[in-house]
Amino acid sequence: MAKFHYVDPEDTTRDPFAPEQDAESDFEKLLNSEAAPTGARRFRMGEQVSGEVVRVGTEFVFIELGGKNTGSMASDEFTAGGLPMPKLGDTVEAYVRQDSGSEIILTRTLRRGEVDSTLLQQAHESNLPVEAKIEKVTKGGFEATLSGKRAFIPFSQMELGRIVDENAYIGQVLKFHISEFKQGGRNIVLSRKQLLREERESKQSEILNTLEVGQTLRATITRTATFGAFADIGGIEGLIPISELAWKRLKSPDEVVKLGDVVQVRVLKIEHVPKLRIALSAKNAGEDPWMGIASRLMPGTVLDGEVTRLSDFGAFVSVAEGVEGLVHISQLAWDKRVAHPRDIVSTGQAVKVHVLNVELADHKLSLSIKGPMPEEMQARLKHKREGTTALTEEEKAQMAEWENFRKAAVARPSAEQANVFAAAFAKAGRRKS
Repeated sequence: MAKFHYVDPEDTTRDPFAPEQDAESDFEKLLNSEAAPTGARRFRMGEQVSGEVVRVGTEFVFIELGGKNTGSMASDEFTAGGLPMPKLGDTVEAYVRQDSGSEIILTRTLRRGEVDSTLLQQAHESNLPVEAKIEKVTKGGFEATLSGKRAFIPFSQMELGRIVDENAYIGQVLKFHISEFKQGGRNIVLSRKQLLREERESKQSEILNTLEVGQTLRATITRTATFGAFADIGGIEGLIPISELAWKRLKSPDEVVKLGDVVQVRVLKIEHVPKLRIALSAKNAGEDPWMGIASRLMPGTVLDGEVTRLSDFGAFVSVAEGVEGLVHISQLAWDKRVAHPRDIVSTGQAVKVHVLNVELADHKLSLSIKGPMPEEMQARLKHKREGTTALTEEEKAQMAEWENFRKAAVARPSAEQANVFAAAFAKAGRRKS
C-alpha cells in the first residue's frame, strides 16, 4: 500500500498517494540513481581524489570522480572555512571519508568536533587529514587538541622551513596528518610537513603547466648566495644569477636585493632533467638602460663618467646607471706608453670620455680618455711627415688613430638621426630577446 504524503491542499498537480520516491531529496535522488553503477570502483578511506562539480545544492556539492562514480561533500566544508562555494565545472580536490558501495562521502579534512577515537584511528591508518588547535608551546614542539584529545607536534613537523615565531601558531586551527596513534589515542603525534609538501607540489604542477621562457612574473626573494639570489614564483624557486640582478656590475646580491623583496623577473630557462632548474632575470624584466641613453652613444660624443674598476688591459667607466664602457689602455694617453691604467686613472675618479664605437645589441661600448691629439703633438708629427724624416710605426698608428677620431667627431648625427639610431637599438634588442 502506498504511503500518504501531506501536500498543499491547493496544489492540484501532485498526487497525495504518489510513490515515496517522488518525495526524495535531491541528495537521495542522485545517490539512488548512482547506486552500485556498473563499472563503479570502490575507494579506500583517506584516498585523495579530484573531480568535476556536477551539482551544487544548499547542503551538498556533488563531484564526478570518473568511472561512473559520484561523491558528495557537505557545503559547509567550504563555507565554514571561509572558502567560496564551487561552481559547476570546477575541479575540486578532496579525501574519501566513506565509501559504502552505494554512496561516496568526501571531505576536505576531518574537523575537530566530529571525530572520535575510532575515526582518529582510521584517519591515521588511511592518512586522512584532521583538524587540530594549537594550544601552547612545549618542550620540542607544540601541544594541540582534537576532539578532546591532546596531541604533540614536533617543531620539525610544523613547517617545510625554519619556524620564525613559535608563539604565532597558538590558537590557530590547522590541518595535520596523524603520524602516530598509540594507546587508544592517549599518545598522538601530528605532522603538517607532508601536507605542506603535497600542497607545494600541487601548486608547482599547476605553475609548470603554464610557465614559459620569456614570461614576466612577480617573484619574492627567499635567500641570497655569492652567485645570485633565489626567488619564489608562486611555489617554485628559481635562481637569479648575480649577472642578471642588475645592469651594473655587482660584488654581492645584497647590493640590490634582500630577503622578502618582491621583484619583477623574466624567465630565461627551464630545465627538468636531471632536476628542476629555473633561471630568472631581474634586469631583463625592466627597461634596458642602454635604450634610454642610446641616442647619446654616438661615436665622437663626449660624456661624463666615473671609473668603476681597473684591469691590465684598460679601465671601465660608467656613463649612466647600468651603462658601462671600456677605455682600452691604448686610449688613456697620447704622449706616453702606459704600463698599467692605474698610472693614469684611479677607481672612483670622474673623467670625460669620448665615444669611439658602440655595439648596442651586445651592450659593448668603446671609450677614450685621451681625447683629441694635443696641438703640439699634431704639429710635430705633421712636420715630420712632410719632411725628410720617416714616421715610426707607432707614430703612423697615432696619426691614423687621430684621423679616425676627427672623422668620428665630424660625422655626429642630427637629432632626427639619433632617434633613428635609438629605434634601431630597440629593434635589435627585441631580436636578441
